[in-house]
Amino acid sequence: GGNRYHYKIYFYIAQNFHKIIFKFLIVFRVFGIGIGATALLTLVTPLCAHMSTSLLIAVRVIEGIFEGVTYPCIHAVWARWAPPLERSRLATLAFSGSYAGTVVSMPICSILAAKLGWPSIFYVFGKICNRIRQILLKII
Repeated sequence: GGNRYHYKIYFYIAQNFHKIIFKFLIVFRVFGIGIGATALLTLVTPLCAHMSTSLLIAVRVIEGIFEGVTYPCIHAVWARWAPPLERSRLATLAFSGSYAGTVVSMPICSILAAKLGWPSIFYVFGKICNRIRQILLKII
């Protein structure tokens, strides 16, 4: 019955604990590198824009590549660590944060651009992104 099922789960976790932790750490390391590179490239975007259009485009493309690893990493985390019956709810909540972030950040960007100039948008959000990366590294 149910106890036998739980025993199998515990046995599996005990036998594969090191593999589970290793995969978890790899996912978070890749996620951290993606966030860190994105933060750094966001901070240098205004400088690149002043230097050359081609450099700006190259930096933004590279930033997009690094940002592209974040969603698959979050899927991997939810797939391994969320309870099966809660996965879809937790993933929906987590991914809705990106849409909420867009809604919140747009007015903030307009205020920053009006008060401090357009480069301030990249400096503020680059610093926020870097701070999130630092917090994640402390958690792990």
